Amino acid sequence: MKNIILQVLVSIIFILFTTQIFAENQQTFLKQKQNVETVDIFYYGPGADEDVMTAIIGKKPIKGRSAILQGYKLGIQGVNEIPDIKVKGSSQTARQIIKGAWGPDFLMHAAHKGKGLIKGIVWTINKEDLGMVKKLELVKFKWYSIVKSKVVFADGGTAQVLTIVVKNQPVQKDIDGLNYDLFLDKGHKFKELFLHRVATVRKQYLESISNGQESKDYDNLRTLAK
Repeated sequence: MKNIILQVLVSIIFILFTTQIFAENQQTFLKQKQNVETVDIFYYGPGADEDVMTAIIGKKPIKGRSAILQGYKLGIQGVNEIPDIKVKGSSQTARQIIKGAWGPDFLMHAAHKGKGLIKGIVWTINKEDLGMVKKLELVKFKWYSIVKSKVVFADGGTAQVLTIVVKNQPVQKDIDGLNYDLFLDKGHKFKELFLHRVATVRKQYLESISNGQESKDYDNLRTLAK
């Protein structure tokens, strides 16, 4: 009888102990989850495709919502419209980088200030992933800039979010920002090429992070995202 009682007591103690450990682990997980800083960024063009955004940040976005960017026209840039300005610490310009990677016939969407609307997706991502966005969009090379802008959601709600735009740059032409193809060139094949290129840039970015080369640029982005 004593042995049975002892076994029951041991079982109760074990259950209480494991329950406490589970509760502590759950609280730790929730605290870690709450401490992850996120940011909302509006993407149009290829970046409005979930596969592309997943490739950019290395994981699926936390959330995505359809939205309309206000106060911008959607232009198309070719290689010759991309800035050809050398920046400190680099022997190449944005134009040279893009031409070398994609060739002389490359085309890309470019939002620029004007009376217009652009449809896209507001992605919720970890703030630390902004560094990769900056790397991909050649912000350091003065191609795209990351700015705060107003978007309108389908339910009528509005928000100030980050987005990528070009400033004081020419475009070949403007297109309908509410009715356009996410991928301008070579259809499905272009998407595959784009995903491959994004993967290459992400690998370079992670290597540069491990070497401490991107820390200053990343700090600047964190300030912008506040």
